[in-house]
Amino acid sequence: EKSELELEAFGLLYPLNWEVWGAILVAIIMIGSILFVIVRLSPYTKLNVANEEETERTQFSMINSIWFTIASLMQQGCDYHPKTLSSRILGAFWWLFTMIVISTYTANLAAFLTSSRMETPIDSLEDLVGQRVITYGTVKDSPIHNAFQEQKQMNPIYESIAIYFEDNPEVLVETAAEGYKKVLNSTTNKNEKYAFMWDEAIHDYKMTQNCNYKTVGKPFLLKGYGIAMQKGSPYRENMSWAILKLQERNKLKELKKTWFSGESGGSSNICSNWVQDDHHATKGIELVN
Repeated sequence: EKSELELEAFGLLYPLNWEVWGAILVAIIMIGSILFVIVRLSPYTKLNVANEEETERTQFSMINSIWFTIASLMQQGCDYHPKTLSSRILGAFWWLFTMIVISTYTANLAAFLTSSRMETPIDSLEDLVGQRVITYGTVKDSPIHNAFQEQKQMNPIYESIAIYFEDNPEVLVETAAEGYKKVLNSTTNKNEKYAFMWDEAIHDYKMTQNCNYKTVGKPFLLKGYGIAMQKGSPYRENMSWAILKLQERNKLKELKKTWFSGESGGSSNICSNWVQDDHHATKGIELVN
C-alpha cells in the first residue's frame, strides 16, 4: 500500500492520549478552584481596600486563578503570584506537576514526530522477510504457496517464508480478492500492515485500477507462460516465430502498455502515475506441445 504523509489538524495532541488530556483539563479547573478557595479563606491575605490597592484576594478571582494554572502549565509568566504560604505551597506542587507534564509531552512529541516519518523500507523480498512490522501472505494452497514449500531447501529466503506461513497460518487467504482487500484494510488499521504476494501481471493491473496499491522489489519465483498445442501441430513453429518477431519489435511491451496504462482505447487506468519498471518488462511466451 502506498504511504502518504497525513496532515492532521490536531496532530500536536497525539503524543498524549485523550484520557491524559482530559485529566490535565480537570486538574487545571480543580487547582484553580482550590487556589481561589485558599486565597478567599486564608486569614493571612492582606487587605488594602482603604488604599484601593488591588489585593491578593481581588487578584485571584475564579477566572484569574484558572488563568494562573494555565499560564504555569504553558511555562509563561503571570502578572500576579500567590503571596500566602498555603497558596504558594499549592503553586509549588502545581509547578512540579507541570514540569513533569511538559517533560513527558516533549519526549513523546519527539518520538512521535520521528516515528511518523520513519517508514519500513521494503525494497526486496529479503527486506520483507527481515522485518516484523508488515505481515505478508498469499493464497492458501496456491502455486505460490506450494512453491515456497517445494523450494525451501534451495533458498534460505524461501525457507524463512515457508516457516513463517506454517507458524502464522492467519496470514494466508482463501482467494486473491481477499488478499487485495486485506491490503486495502491496512489504510484504516494502522496497527496491521499487510503485503500480498501474487502474480506480477495481476499486481500491475491492480495498480492501474486503484492508486493505493504499490509493488516493490523484483519478481521472484519466475515461471514462463506456456500455450499448450496438440502434439505435431503445424502451427507451433509459425506461432513461435510470430511471437519472437513481436518481442523483437517491442510489440509485446507496447501491448502491455496499451492495456495497463489505458492508452489507445485499452483498459481504463485511473492512476495516471503508473509507470512500468524495467523489471516488469514483458517476458517471452513459450509454446509447448
